Amino acid sequence: MKLEQPSSTQQTTSNFIDSLSIAILCVLLGVVWLFPEWQYAEGSWLLAIGAALVFNGVAKYLAKIASSLWAFVLGCCAILYYVQHHLEFEIKVLPTALIVIGSVIIVEQLYRFFRTRK
Repeated sequence: MKLEQPSSTQQTTSNFIDSLSIAILCVLLGVVWLFPEWQYAEGSWLLAIGAALVFNGVAKYLAKIASSLWAFVLGCCAILYYVQHHLEFEIKVLPTALIVIGSVIIVEQLYRFFRTRK
């Protein structure tokens, strides 16, 4: 089975969304690092990463461009971890989910890499 190549317009839009997501992440992380720790909530970088990944997934979905479901799920996990940390209840499922998600992504990428080399 051969992977379909995205159209030029889709590729341009995808690159735009990716660039915008990285820019959002840079701005949010810069704000977190710029101000003293007492001026923002601990773990704010998790919220920044989660927001950038979720934005990327939602924007690509709305533009009808294929995106990584795992990036979206990972973004949601980062936001959930931030929220649970500040609500002071513990979710042990979250670290386990991150390990599973990371492992699945690694296996998926290795599978795609070796499949396309044939």
